[in-house]
Amino acid sequence: MELRISILSFVCAVIAVAILCAVNTPNTSFAKQDKVTAARAVTVLPVGVSLCGNNAGPSSINDAIYADRWANTAPEEGLARTQRIGDLPGIVKLEPEHDLSLAEVSRGHCSATRIAENWFISAAHCVATGYDRIILKAGHKSLSSDEIKIVPVETAVCHADFEENANQFQNDLALLHIANEHLPALDGVPVVSWGTPRQTFNKKNYSSARTGGWGLMTYGGELNDFLQSVELDIFSIDKTTIRVSSRAGRGPCVGDSGGPLFVNDAGTPVLMGVLSTISSNRAGDMCQGNYLSNYMNLNSFQSWARSTMAVCDANKALCGAS
Repeated sequence: MELRISILSFVCAVIAVAILCAVNTPNTSFAKQDKVTAARAVTVLPVGVSLCGNNAGPSSINDAIYADRWANTAPEEGLARTQRIGDLPGIVKLEPEHDLSLAEVSRGHCSATRIAENWFISAAHCVATGYDRIILKAGHKSLSSDEIKIVPVETAVCHADFEENANQFQNDLALLHIANEHLPALDGVPVVSWGTPRQTFNKKNYSSARTGGWGLMTYGGELNDFLQSVELDIFSIDKTTIRVSSRAGRGPCVGDSGGPLFVNDAGTPVLMGVLSTISSNRAGDMCQGNYLSNYMNLNSFQSWARSTMAVCDANKALCGAS
């Protein structure tokens, strides 16, 4: 029997800067950018750490699906097409999968970035619950390339204080662990510099940043087969959030969640943000015109990420790894 792969379908509106989705269910009042989930606290783990919801079962999100489609969209539309995957070092496609039946799989679409030999960072809302497995696609800017390698995620660890609050996400971060036996498939994916640029991280020193992914080119449209990237203007930086503004209508869209935000630090790309949510423009339209996107500010989450990786590396069973 042919396996049919599906992805999540969204009917969304926006209040403030977070996406609010009624995902074909009248009881859903809000949603994350790609999946509606809530982190589950695991009290045996260190403070600030929660296992993500592996095998948590389907949520209402997974009941709304449509067939996977790929688009080779012209560079002038949406995000500008990058010619080198090095424009966004360390990036991979992140796809949580949930088995709907023996013949059907629901698949989420996000991105992640490699910050240590065995670790990637992404958005918690991408992996917080409702999946049976997580895979990474790595090795080429085109997902349809024969060079793409499928890499299983061994375990996902979410920030324990991840939550939806005032129509936006708090602490929307997750760490993904890759087992040693799968590291050779990631030889072409570099570990990036992250969290600490050479200068003080403020808008005066860093006025723009690069982002991208394989998300929708236009809201309600099709997913990209090619990795897209674009330089955006930093609108504001606070303790936990970096807000960036679109340029000429170009910016991230649904499916780019968890993706990176790099600043140019004297010629070195430094990962400073992870995409959490996007807003509509003033007319209420998504992914077009002048709009803002919210990224988790990794400058403020370094201690959490580094301590979590250290604890999990020292005791893999504690963090759900074998």
